[in-house]
Amino acid sequence: MMFVIGRPRHPQSQGCVERANGILCSALGKWMTTYNSSHWSDGLLPVIYGINTRASVVTKTTPYQVMFGQAPRSYSDFWKLVKENGIVDEENLPTPICDSNDDIIDNENDCADVIDEDIIQLVQQLSDEVVASSLVDLSLSYSPTVTSQKTRHDLVRKIATDNYLNVANKQMKHYQASIISEAKKFNLNDCVDLQIHTVDRTNTDAKLLQCLIIEKLEKYGKITFKFACEYGKLEIPYSIEHVVDLKMVCPEALKHIVIDDLNGITFIEACKLYVRTLTTGRTCDCKGKCATKQCSCKKMGVFCSTKCHSKRGGCANMGE
Repeated sequence: MMFVIGRPRHPQSQGCVERANGILCSALGKWMTTYNSSHWSDGLLPVIYGINTRASVVTKTTPYQVMFGQAPRSYSDFWKLVKENGIVDEENLPTPICDSNDDIIDNENDCADVIDEDIIQLVQQLSDEVVASSLVDLSLSYSPTVTSQKTRHDLVRKIATDNYLNVANKQMKHYQASIISEAKKFNLNDCVDLQIHTVDRTNTDAKLLQCLIIEKLEKYGKITFKFACEYGKLEIPYSIEHVVDLKMVCPEALKHIVIDDLNGITFIEACKLYVRTLTTGRTCDCKGKCATKQCSCKKMGVFCSTKCHSKRGGCANMGE
């Protein structure tokens, strides 16, 4: 058996289905190895039950408790013991089954009594509120509000939520501390790379834009950088997550650029200029063969790229 685990089919899922399938596949493989079985379907019940009843490190509770608000109740161990001992007579059961049935019946009766009392109180409360409202003003539309009482489900879910948020906040603090520590390693005039998006380059073009750090900003405990490339100063500052260290292999041409002589430029325009070494960041969308100067690329004296009319062939301005 093999689960195909790929990229999330829906961005809203964040890959939760794929991760759950991976956990189930690993657990089933472990079960098949332990019991020397090749029938994975036989292990679905115990494996899924084990996944749903094991405590989570993050929430400190089990998925079963979060869902149903109580500890799991299963008699699988009891019947496993009966099967191993070969018990076929009711009188030889380890625990008097009649006593267990009596307890279950008593509990069900108690629950029924509690439910009946709650329903009676709720109906009485709604009736009183409706009567009082009609006496005040019969023309006003009234929607009675019922005060909800906290149940054990709310308590378990609150504990799980608090534990989850504590872990999330702790991880966020560690992440922010690591980001600040990494950002302090970069100084002015350091060479770095910024990733170029696939829409602004071809598959054979460079994937990183070489830049220099020209300004280091710190605001609200977050450090950002402003960059300059050989085509201009990037208008938008970027955080350390977008930066790739290039200090050890900084090009000489990038080291000797005059920052004051550069004008502002957008990152998209800089990427197009870098991957095509043009003086403008535009592409053509010609309907013909780009053989005349009506083509913007032909007019500038450069070859067309795959970003120009990529779905049409027969271009006469393509490089060798």
